[in-house]
Amino acid sequence: MLIGIKFKTIDGTKLYSQMSGSSTDGLYALAHLDPKAAEVLMLEGPEDAALAISHGFNAVAINAANASVLASDIAALGQYSRIFLIGDQDPPGQKAMNELQRRLPADRVVRVRMSSYKDISELWKAAPAALPAKLRRILRFAQGSRDYFRVRRSAG
Repeated sequence: MLIGIKFKTIDGTKLYSQMSGSSTDGLYALAHLDPKAAEVLMLEGPEDAALAISHGFNAVAINAANASVLASDIAALGQYSRIFLIGDQDPPGQKAMNELQRRLPADRVVRVRMSSYKDISELWKAAPAALPAKLRRILRFAQGSRDYFRVRRSAG
């Protein structure tokens, strides 16, 4: 089912048109996850998920920072030993990842911060051939320093 169309104009502004009655809720590429993998990358935006998947990573994405993630999606992510949350490095992206982190198993979540890049697309643009190795290094660093990025769970 077509949900919407996203494109950039010649001047670089982004436009998005959504079909009436459709929803951006749920996870992009959920059906493509490898259930036997130990880890999964949770990204912001279908483009970042497609980029990660094309470079061999097990990845899904929220469709937008304000999209809802269904309980069934949370359950699907909960089967992985490590869940790397890599939202855009802007306030809406970090808020979305904070909300997701509260809903996922605390002992499996690893927050990923990329101070020099907004998202993995920018990481790719900086050195396309180096993306897999650079991203793996970023993931290892995040895993090694995960105590610094805990988000307090809300009651209820």
